[in-house]
Amino acid sequence: MGYGKEDEDRASLYLWVQCQEFYIDQENVLKTGSGISLPVVIRLLENNTGYQIIESQRPGDGEVYASDVRKLFPENLWVTIFPNPDETPLMVPIINERKCSTT
Repeated sequence: MGYGKEDEDRASLYLWVQCQEFYIDQENVLKTGSGISLPVVIRLLENNTGYQIIESQRPGDGEVYASDVRKLFPENLWVTIFPNPDETPLMVPIINERKCSTT
């Protein structure tokens, strides 16, 4: 999704991650098990050999999801994370503010 440089030696990767379980059933057929798909932030620290992962963060579930996304991800990625922002309660004030400011 994106990349951001916080300062000289710190950066963030903004990813959409999918983790999927697969298994072989009793008839030797590959089946899909449980999985998860969500946005993730990977925080990086540059050292003399490249970058080191120092932290990963993801938005919480349920009521905190939208507010966590707004805290963790740059605004230009919100439209990717919220395909229909009008349906996300915490995005409505921002959308309404923009509508008012453009007229």
